[in-house]
Amino acid sequence: MFKFSPEVVARVLDFGLIHSSSTEGKACLAQEISTCNDNGEFLAGLLYLYVMASSPYAVQE
Repeated sequence: MFKFSPEVVARVLDFGLIHSSSTEGKACLAQEISTCNDNGEFLAGLLYLYVMASSPYAVQE
């Protein structure tokens, strides 16, 4: 479904954990990563959601 390598997924989600602006944000992201249960496709989907949500080009209605 998504064409992210496991290395890219790990690096970007790790970056989100390290550079989150708040402790609550870190906890939320950590919980969402945990719920993926090491499923690569779920983690890639989570990455996609975080990248698109933070993109200035994302369509917002």
